[in-house]
Amino acid sequence: MKKLLALLVALVCVFAVAFTACEDIGNNSGNTNNGQNNNDQTDNEQPGDEQEGDGENNEEDGQEGDGENNEEDEYEKLPLFTVETYNSAYTAGTFSSADALGKVLIINFWYTTCGVCNDEMPHVEELNETYGDDIVVIAVHKDNGEQSVAQSHINSHGWSGYKTIFAKDYKDGNVDAIAQMCGVAGNDYPVTVVVDRQGYIIYTQMGNFMDWDSETFVTTNMLAPYIEIALAR
Repeated sequence: MKKLLALLVALVCVFAVAFTACEDIGNNSGNTNNGQNNNDQTDNEQPGDEQEGDGENNEEDGQEGDGENNEEDEYEKLPLFTVETYNSAYTAGTFSSADALGKVLIINFWYTTCGVCNDEMPHVEELNETYGDDIVVIAVHKDNGEQSVAQSHINSHGWSGYKTIFAKDYKDGNVDAIAQMCGVAGNDYPVTVVVDRQGYIIYTQMGNFMDWDSETFVTTNMLAPYIEIALAR
């Protein structure tokens, strides 16, 4: 009887140990699956990281495009024009601004009874001597009734030998057409406009562009810095 009781106790102990071992195996299997699930979540986050990088690239591209547009809008483009010219050593007939593309175009507005204009004209010609074939200089006469005497005025002042092209402005409605294109119609002359190689207006000088300093006795060409900018564009 004692042997039977001992045998039963032994069997109970064996079953208890086996049950505990199975429970531990089940718990370990659950932990392993949880680890796999965590790894899967990490992998799923990676595509989101890539999309965030694309967003940054798109933002940079947009900023570059805006910068280019602002640069183009900085200056106003001069419409192409054709004008009749006075006879000189260099021109007779017509002048087209399209022929000046690729060079810097200097447009000086003047008329015969403008004393400052007459005093300035030799300095207008000096621009040709300073910058040579990199520029084209045109002196546009106001359409004010003096054009009939402008040719004799040019001849009598010795300007007919200038490289400067002397041309006639013409009326567009009630205003001078070329002056209106340059944005200087209605202003007192002389006026000088600097146009770059692509046809953009870089600078407008109202009045004489040669500045005389009575204290230093130095004459300054105020167009020079803007011509250099136009040449570099």
